[in-house]
Formats: sequence, structure tokens, C-alpha cells
Amino acid sequence: MSSASQPLPGTGTVAVHVVPTQHRSTLLSHLFGFPDATHFESLVYNWGQTFIVEGNRDDWEFVRLSNQGLYLFPGRDPARPVRLKIDGSGFDEEMPSHVAGIVVTCVALSYLHQMGSEQAHRHTQKLSDYFVRLQSASQISRALQGLF
Repeated sequence: MSSASQPLPGTGTVAVHVVPTQHRSTLLSHLFGFPDATHFESLVYNWGQTFIVEGNRDDWEFVRLSNQGLYLFPGRDPARPVRLKIDGSGFDEEMPSHVAGIVVTCVALSYLHQMGSEQAHRHTQKLSDYFVRLQSASQISRALQGLF
């Protein structure tokens, strides 16, 4: 059962659901192994603190995709707007929190992959397969432009 107050967008081919808090660490350990699971979650929180300049940055929901991808988003309401600012690329826009979460998760996964995690690379591909079908795909791409 999702604790999110608004439904998360599926794509027709990929369904989404929020993972209950009590199952989060078990699932992350299964997906990444130790210590990458702990490192991944802390990377998301840290990048979120850096990039989200307006809106909830403290409480994060963990989303599992039916294509075996995942992402986290800030707050409980995926539609609630947050402002994401990425100094290096000049990106500074308001977006729904679930979209900001996709951007922040992509950055965290990329960083973890650069540290040698092959699981992170696979999860990046699955998340990308999902978000390219969303209405907000161009905004996500603009936010990530210049970071990779």
C-alpha cells in the first residue's frame, strides 16, 4: 500500500509503487548488496540536500518499478512542487517532487556506478527506460545535462 497521497505515473509498460518503510532496507540490500545499499541511500539524501533549494528535502519515499528499477522522491506527495537547482549546469526549475527524485536518484546511481557498482549501472538503465516515457522526460534530461 502506498503512503503517497497522489498516484505516481506509470507508463503503460512500467507500473510503480511506494515501498513501505519497514521493507526498504531489506529490499535495498537485496538490490545492491552491502555496503552499496547504505551508500546509495545516503547519496540520494546528500544530493537531495544539495540540489533541492525549495520544498521538502528530508523525508523520502522509495519507489519500486515493475521493470526492476527504483528511485526515491522527497516528501509524501509526488506531485508537490520542489525547486531543483544544479549550479554546474545552470538548471534551476520547479518540478513535481517525484521528478526531482528521479533526477537526484540518477545522480546518486551514476556516482555509485563510478565507484564500481555494476548494480547501480543496471538500475540506472531501468530508471532511464521508465523516465523517457514520462511527460517530464525533457525536464529530467535538461536537469541531468552536463552532469554526465
